Amino acid sequence: MAVLVVQAIPRGGLAPVYTAVAAADRVPPGSVLHYKNASASAVTLTLIATDTADGDLVVSDRAIVSLPAIAGSVPGMVFVRVPNAWPYVDPADGLVGITASPTASVTVAVLSAP
Repeated sequence: MAVLVVQAIPRGGLAPVYTAVAAADRVPPGSVLHYKNASASAVTLTLIATDTADGDLVVSDRAIVSLPAIAGSVPGMVFVRVPNAWPYVDPADGLVGITASPTASVTVAVLSAP
């Protein structure tokens, strides 16, 4: 899993830098992700659950959004707010795992506002 770098949005605005997604990425809780999809297929984004409830009840991963396919020359886009609570924040490193499937032609910018 790749740990993605957060870009702070200054008051004057930001021209974000986009990174190709990996099959699984790790991002800080509370950040905002802006995905762009330049492929002809929709993409499923899924949050990875890292904990159990009541000590033994497995919490399932959560498919959170379907990133639309490109329409003409306009890439499909979506914003995702990363949760900052159980069961998605990994206690081992304090990050949240998110997967994209498929990954071809998909980019993401990880953002935080002041």
